[in-house]
Amino acid sequence: MTVAHIIGIFSPEHGGPVVSLRNYVRGQTAGGLSVRIRTVEGYPDAGPAIRLPAPIDQKIFPLGWPTKLGRSPEMAAFLRNEGDADIYHLHGAWLRAMYYGFVEARRRGRPFLVEVNGSYQPFDLRRKSWRKHLVRMWFQDRMFQEAACLHVNSVKEANDLRDMGFEAPMVVIPAGFDFEEIDMRLSSLPGGLWPELANQPFFLYLARIHPSKGIGLLLDAWKELEAKHKETVLVIVGSGEPSHVAGFREQARRLGIEHRCVWKGFVSEDEKIWAYARANFYCLPSYTENFGNTVQEALGIGTAVLTTTGTPWTNLGDEGCGWVADCEPSSITASLERALRTPLPVLRDMGRTGRTYIQRAFSLDSVIGKQIATYRWLLGGAAPTEILFAGRPKK
Repeated sequence: MTVAHIIGIFSPEHGGPVVSLRNYVRGQTAGGLSVRIRTVEGYPDAGPAIRLPAPIDQKIFPLGWPTKLGRSPEMAAFLRNEGDADIYHLHGAWLRAMYYGFVEARRRGRPFLVEVNGSYQPFDLRRKSWRKHLVRMWFQDRMFQEAACLHVNSVKEANDLRDMGFEAPMVVIPAGFDFEEIDMRLSSLPGGLWPELANQPFFLYLARIHPSKGIGLLLDAWKELEAKHKETVLVIVGSGEPSHVAGFREQARRLGIEHRCVWKGFVSEDEKIWAYARANFYCLPSYTENFGNTVQEALGIGTAVLTTTGTPWTNLGDEGCGWVADCEPSSITASLERALRTPLPVLRDMGRTGRTYIQRAFSLDSVIGKQIATYRWLLGGAAPTEILFAGRPKK
């Protein structure tokens, strides 16, 4: 079976979707599939697309103007002329790169599925709404409506799409966690990473610098608590649009807590793993998440997590590995104070419990098995009813 994965941005700064797709294609290749990945690079605020080794068949194309649309005439021409794939798996929305895959799948009569990647979350649709409305009318809604299947990462995301009227079949397949790779990296981390934090207690924010991630709420909460926890700092890891980064750094300065925040920007994979492992706990105060890969990463590495009801990780308290706050200032502040007052040995026990939970519920082998079962179903095999999500009926 040949599977063509198409994604509009595959740069490391894009976060969770890139990590997930990298794991997907490696796992599918190990499972005997012939895997292609087609993507573009050249966005102004992003680095080059990551390169994957053979036997993965990867092609990377330059962006054309206007770059914000993810447009690449070279990619479109290449897809028109290359041989058929059995399945076209498109990842994300808004960018023309995925539209090219949609066009080719239709033209060739091949099934295609779309991994939504949180692109239709209600909170995010309200941002730049006129631009997204135009793209939805232009091509994006049609892609979702005509897909053989929509690939969602959580039941929450499926419910949001059903409420918006999308009726395509859905499969709920979360991102899988690659314990083998993480444990290998943990065992071979270089020394001397971030020496300024070697003996410094800290809690960690690691995600895109973006309003939807709730970083403004976190800074406000830290302002309320930092005087009681003078031994601890907040470490902020991640990149984003320059205006967003500048705005949140100005917020920290205005609140008078810039000396209690360490801004690290975009970091290497080793630095990211070191930060997760060394942090007292991880905090993702998002207003909305379709999945929240960084929560999975932190727990998989063995670090307790504080997150919100805007994410699908609302069971962390029941699992004994974290705290869940409402997406409003007083609740974030109260949960953050509980986490900051928790003794370090208890935090480490919670982290170990979280790692066990991720091993049980999100193994990469299980995720790849569900994907392959879905592909076989789309090609005429038995329906994998254990992962199909019919959702609520359209209102």
